[in-house]
Amino acid sequence: MTYVMVPVPEEHVEEAMQAVLNIIRRAQLTDWDAESIADFFGEVDEAGKALLSLAARAQLAGKQLAQSSAADTLQVAQREVGGIMRDLNDQARERSRPPLLVAQEATKTLPNGRTRTFGAIAISDRLAPMIQAAERTDLASGPNPLSTLDR
Repeated sequence: MTYVMVPVPEEHVEEAMQAVLNIIRRAQLTDWDAESIADFFGEVDEAGKALLSLAARAQLAGKQLAQSSAADTLQVAQREVGGIMRDLNDQARERSRPPLLVAQEATKTLPNGRTRTFGAIAISDRLAPMIQAAERTDLASGPNPLSTLDR
């Protein structure tokens, strides 16, 4: 690898070095494949599996998953959804993989024509089918979680 010296104004040196470090970190990541997703999904706790499944289903349906909807579905506080996302992405980083879920702002048009922004959870089009396949495999290989309930 050859190196190139680039002049950077003194007030931007720290910002430029941070950008270079981010580029290096991203280049060291290994992309997800079906096998790595299946292994990861099998090791994640139930809250993480549920959030990954919700995000994958929403992505495949062409819908935006609002953080508030995810919190309602998972029956947790909206703040916990952010914590679950952070945990999943931290575990991905520990495996030298890119993040699975991304928090972003989305806009919704209300019936009266006004718009409202809300926090949404996104996952890539490429990862969503792999996560659904991993979910099916995980469900088929494990015991029925409802089998322990008294009737």
